[in-house]
Amino acid sequence: MHKKKNKAKGESTVIGKGTTINGPVVSDAIIMRVDGVINGEVTTDGDIIVGCDGIIVGDIKAHSLILAGKIEGNVDLQYRLEMEAKGTLMGDVNTSLLSIDETAVLNGTINMAMAVNTMKDDKEAYKPEDKNSDKKAVEVKDENKKD
Repeated sequence: MHKKKNKAKGESTVIGKGTTINGPVVSDAIIMRVDGVINGEVTTDGDIIVGCDGIIVGDIKAHSLILAGKIEGNVDLQYRLEMEAKGTLMGDVNTSLLSIDETAVLNGTINMAMAVNTMKDDKEAYKPEDKNSDKKAVEVKDENKKD
């Protein structure tokens, strides 16, 4: 499958444990790691990692999200949501790919309509041949191999 590229251009950003930010956060960070608390919307073209102590109360728009902490808000991702052990998300999700650990909690609706467009080319590339097809196997010869 083709991975969508992260369009962010900035440096990495860390919001450390014990730090609380109130209000919207807009970042051009390639990776934003949250181990503290954000009360407000988070928007970035990059990836967000919410550590096990991290909390975000607000909607999120990002490239990808790895969640081990807590989020209360809707999540709109361009590529992937990965929920790790004990990660908790209370809100709706729009994403192309989704991975959820068995101990994670997701309370909301999931929309993966973008995944259909993302994987359309892959389905065509791996489409099984029709058994009644007139296509024949193609023999490939190694020019360097001696007969």
